Amino acid sequence: MHYCIGVPLARLGATIAPPALFARFPELRLADLSVPAGQVESFIAHGFGALPVRLT
Repeated sequence: MHYCIGVPLARLGATIAPPALFARFPELRLADLSVPAGQVESFIAHGFGALPVRLT
């Protein structure tokens, strides 16, 4: 069985980063709602290849 030793660090980053990002940029919005975000096609990772945002 495989266990990645970086998992606790990744979870910590995922817990700390979003609140810090939204505290720094409270008006953070998606740049263009008419363009769908392209998801990464992978059986390992789920996410977006790009997610353009507008910082005001």
